[in-house]
Amino acid sequence: MARVAKLDPSSAPRFFRPIERARTIPDEIADRIIMSIVYGEKRPGDRITEAEIAAGMNVSRVPGREAMQKLQLQGILEPSELRGMRVADFSDERINEIYEVRLAIEKVTFRHAMRRARDNPALLAPLEAVLDAMTDVAGVRDHIAVGQLDVEFHRTVARIAQNKMAERIWEGLSPHLLIVFCREWIRAESPPEEVKLHRELLELLRGGKEDEIDPMLTTHIIGPHSLLLESWKGPSP
Repeated sequence: MARVAKLDPSSAPRFFRPIERARTIPDEIADRIIMSIVYGEKRPGDRITEAEIAAGMNVSRVPGREAMQKLQLQGILEPSELRGMRVADFSDERINEIYEVRLAIEKVTFRHAMRRARDNPALLAPLEAVLDAMTDVAGVRDHIAVGQLDVEFHRTVARIAQNKMAERIWEGLSPHLLIVFCREWIRAESPPEEVKLHRELLELLRGGKEDEIDPMLTTHIIGPHSLLLESWKGPSP
């Protein structure tokens, strides 16, 4: 097998750099690939190979292959006609499908989280921490950080809910949502007021009624997404 030349880490792309944190290496590689898509270093249709990962992140090909297989199962990467894989296309149709599944799952997680918070309001404290962080980054219009915290807010709700199956489905959706959130906020001229919207969701969990969950989540999830799609299309001729 031909040897792969190792790149100087200082010359590697932003997310294709040596692994530093003490994590499972394939998981870390997968996260780096996702963030490279979020930041636009890798775009739909771009090819990713084991050799590129090995050289850019200073790892062997085996964990790179495992990471790519994981992302293929999640639908982030697709088989390439050439060697390696390519970044999947996030078309408007696909994004609509992601939001449809997300809405169904979140109706479950919010309902369970609300019930548990009635008996133990302290369970909602981590959501306050996420909102504080979101307030800080929203003030400087850091779209990527807002997207990450948006995902973290809803992931935290899923954990509070303690519905293991719903939480697993949410985790499968989360990389798709991170890519979509950042794509939407970057492309929008006036992103929705994320802090205000999530504050309303927290207050719903804290003192709302279960029959308010479905309409509020529909407004929160589908409403801003539909407005953004319309803004991208521009005015009708």
